[in-house]
Amino acid sequence: MRLMARVPQLSCFLIVYTTFWVSCEWCFSAGKQQPLSLIRERGGQGMQTLAVRNITLTKESRVLLSKITAAGKRRKWRQVQKLFSTYSGSDIPILAAVMHISLKCREYEAGRRVFERVCQENLDKNGPVFAAALKIYASLGESLRVQEIWEEAMATCEINAPLASARIDAAAVEGDFDSALEVLGLLHNTDTAIEIVHITSALRACRSAKGQRHELAKELLQRAFELNLKPNVVTFTSLLACFSEAPLREIQAAYAQMQELGIKPNKVFAETYVTVVLGRIPHGSSTVKSIQDDVLPSQPPARVQAAMKALEDFKIAGVQLTALTKVVDAALQTWKHKTPRA
Repeated sequence: MRLMARVPQLSCFLIVYTTFWVSCEWCFSAGKQQPLSLIRERGGQGMQTLAVRNITLTKESRVLLSKITAAGKRRKWRQVQKLFSTYSGSDIPILAAVMHISLKCREYEAGRRVFERVCQENLDKNGPVFAAALKIYASLGESLRVQEIWEEAMATCEINAPLASARIDAAAVEGDFDSALEVLGLLHNTDTAIEIVHITSALRACRSAKGQRHELAKELLQRAFELNLKPNVVTFTSLLACFSEAPLREIQAAYAQMQELGIKPNKVFAETYVTVVLGRIPHGSSTVKSIQDDVLPSQPPARVQAAMKALEDFKIAGVQLTALTKVVDAALQTWKHKTPRA
């Protein structure tokens, strides 16, 4: 089923607002989670006007939250654990902060325990709590629990951009493209602004979609342009990851489109592009010899040349290549000398 038939026509009129994380008093109805550092480049997100509930903390709780937040920004998980280990209170800002930091530090089991504590103590859950829980359980591979949490969130909170973003992120982790599209449709139906982060996460989920993934991904990117959104390098990296079965001309066209928009590649994009052009290359076990013996001989000369050309472009642009991309580059350089001149 085509994407256009699955997602309704989206309005180009967006309601934009900015959300902030505040260390002492958090506005949870409109709170925005910290980005996942590996792949996110997020700005403010849009949503319809909602009532905002401020939560005031005691002086001791404010101090603790400040310390936990500071440690979390530095990814000092042991320090967060030490600070949180003696805390027996029920302040949602502190519990939510630890959940989000557990995501940032990939301590998913620890995040699960904090959420279970919130449930067991029957505390009021809100946007940041649900957002963190969705991604924690998705990262743990518990799809049914993700759906249960989402249903509870929808029964408890009004939909907003950050919460929707968390659900689409969870769908991306699970490879659940249908759920990602459902959330985009929900945002449209509730007149909540769709931001580029939503499209980018949906593209990540698209990697596991059935059928011609690259065609679905192209239509999703087109939606972003129709909404006057500005794709970034993360968006195009997620797009290209859906092109594993696409013709070479489609892969090159997507890269050309990115260049036309003035978006500079980074090392993640470079690796994604080269591996899509040359086919699946196992991480961790690839050597120059294995690539030359097992990968390059099976590829048409046009794809080998396209990978060489792209790597030249990336190096000229000053892109710092990943370890895998460096191995591929070395393999191509020596392969170049082995290939008879036309």
